[in-house]
Amino acid sequence: MVEILIIGVNPPCPRCDLISQRVEEILSENNFDEIEVTHLSYDQAEAIAFAAKKGLKVGTAKHVATEAGLTIDSVAVNSCCNAKKREEGENTRPAELWTPELDQLLAVYEYEAENVGYLMTPVLAVNGQVKHHGSVPCKCKIEGWIKEAQ
Repeated sequence: MVEILIIGVNPPCPRCDLISQRVEEILSENNFDEIEVTHLSYDQAEAIAFAAKKGLKVGTAKHVATEAGLTIDSVAVNSCCNAKKREEGENTRPAELWTPELDQLLAVYEYEAENVGYLMTPVLAVNGQVKHHGSVPCKCKIEGWIKEAQ
């Protein structure tokens, strides 16, 4: 049994939803045996306990920024998502609002996260091992981690 854990925000932001979408696509495209996917919000007790076992806290880029004494350019982040929303339409899945620029805007917090003791959302773990956190890994990497766990 392969256990996939995705920790994000609720409701999902574009980055958290995109990881979920990529996992869903990979599972539907492959014949994997016994995969269990669990989605948690960063503020749920299970997510907090998972991070604590690793000696870390779990939170968003805002949490990391606060802890590191940095400021997020909320206007740029929102405008990045809103521009995409105008292109895609109002009734879009959050994942459709993701852009590489969004990850670029938040990259400084991803790099800072572990320095200030955080697993930054989105978090992807396979069989209890954190494979990625703080941004959206490519679909091929996620697929490789799942195949490796099989």
